[in-house]
Amino acid sequence: MNYDFLPKYLRVYVVQQEYSNYSSVDHATWRFILKISKNFFISNAHSAYLKGLQETGITEDEIPRIKEIDRKLQKYGWRAVCVKGFIPPLVFMDFQSRAILPIAADMRSQEHLTYTPSPDIVHESAGHSPIIIDNDYSDYLQSYGSIARKAIYSKEDIDVYMAIKKLSDIKEDPNSKNIDIKNAEDSLKNAYDSIRYTSEAVMLSRMNWWTVEYGLIGTKDDPKIYGAGLLSSVGESENSLSSRVDKIDFSKECMNYDYNITEQQPQLFIINSFKDLQEALKDIESKMTFNKPVEYGLDRALEARAVCTIELDGNLQISGIVSKVFSRVNKISYIQFKGPTQLSHLYRQIPGHGGDYHSDGYGTPIGKIEFLNKSLNKLSAQELDDLGVCKNKNVNLKFTSGVVVNGRVADLNYIENVLSIVQLENCKVTLDSKILFDPSWGKFDLICSGKVESVYGGPADINRYIKFMPEMVEGNKNSKKRKIDKSLDDLYLAVKNHRKKAEVDVDFLEKIYNQSVRNYSQHWLILFEILEIIIKIDCTLKEKIINHFKKSIPNNSDLYRAIQRGIDILHS
Repeated sequence: MNYDFLPKYLRVYVVQQEYSNYSSVDHATWRFILKISKNFFISNAHSAYLKGLQETGITEDEIPRIKEIDRKLQKYGWRAVCVKGFIPPLVFMDFQSRAILPIAADMRSQEHLTYTPSPDIVHESAGHSPIIIDNDYSDYLQSYGSIARKAIYSKEDIDVYMAIKKLSDIKEDPNSKNIDIKNAEDSLKNAYDSIRYTSEAVMLSRMNWWTVEYGLIGTKDDPKIYGAGLLSSVGESENSLSSRVDKIDFSKECMNYDYNITEQQPQLFIINSFKDLQEALKDIESKMTFNKPVEYGLDRALEARAVCTIELDGNLQISGIVSKVFSRVNKISYIQFKGPTQLSHLYRQIPGHGGDYHSDGYGTPIGKIEFLNKSLNKLSAQELDDLGVCKNKNVNLKFTSGVVVNGRVADLNYIENVLSIVQLENCKVTLDSKILFDPSWGKFDLICSGKVESVYGGPADINRYIKFMPEMVEGNKNSKKRKIDKSLDDLYLAVKNHRKKAEVDVDFLEKIYNQSVRNYSQHWLILFEILEIIIKIDCTLKEKIINHFKKSIPNNSDLYRAIQRGIDILHS
């Protein structure tokens, strides 16, 4: 598939589905989940669900091909791409803002059939894609993605994401040892314990969690499921509608409720219609940092210790970690960044001014030139000449904010005939008695801006900044083929092939039953596959299988209830 429609940095996360990696066990797991899910959601999901499965190419019999989902979604103005496991929230939101559904290629293991915290093809395809056929819902998804991309996240948010991703990878790796899981769990706990405050990005993620992932629609007396986390969870979908889970009328206040991805949710929020989501989102957007006074935004950027973008007049942006903001007489005087910093124009990195060049940080005064009461980018050629802002001339610039820049002009960078950057040699920058830049530090690049217009999270040109973001440099990897027990897989395949035959050979199936119980006692699913074939036949094998379920699986577990639901469907 050609992915030229994606920005370069997003293409890094796209992988091939490697359909041949799925085993017969994987397809049986998918089939069981879809069988009992579809039956349950006929009366308990949003009305778009069943039609959405059909419209997006998702069938019960086998794991779907993401290329087919992509083809079907295009009818609704969306695309689908294949990814692997957890992808950074910023990446996921960017995909979503472009009406692209990222679908995790991995298939959950039978051990995690009723629920897995790791993204998988059940969650992403059977959970997310069906409701997209509703226009109001898909509009909300795209709007949310666009807004959430600009939310300011904290350094600790990144640490938590990295720890969750590591734990997820280890838990799904059959070669992991208990000590590996314990260490990863400890790392995640430490990351959570280190959180200093609840960031704007976390607040937005809660909105997403209680709507897109775990949302209900309708009334408290008759709630329907539309959240993908519930639509893909065999156990929690049933539990969510019980009286044990509090049902709360939806409002933006849902953002005050934290969540735990490893546990079932104690409360859920109900909307009347998907238009409620758009209304709440408009209200949230109006109060986000990028729409607030710049002084507030700079305070949030300082607090975050993570990459933010300072939007300046003249279509200029500075992206990096804000370390200091100097003000005088309630005017922003100078902004200092630490670490790799990017200068951009119209969200494209200015050549020569990326994180490689500004690797040790960047600082610049902001404001107007004293006496002229204009910023450098507003001055005429004659005014610049009068100031001495000409190549190879010494210049002494005094800003109304109190900053003084003294040095020799080495270069002038014009963008669309507007002065954007003045590069100075032997430059000294001061504010009162404080030295902000010393000549020994090298050349000084003065960005020509009169004011800060807004502040938001993430870099302006992520394509060229991504390599400086530790949570994103890993990109994505092709799905690793899960180690398959060939003998077990052959048993599943034999049952699958037998299901297609006109006549049932009970003796043959009983031999598979005996082999399975003897060698794979935990693999209840193959027994269910056999039960499906013989359910209408009068034989003792049926009772053997049902008794095996009763003896080997705790009858108060989600799994046992799921199996019983499956048996009820077979009898119907």
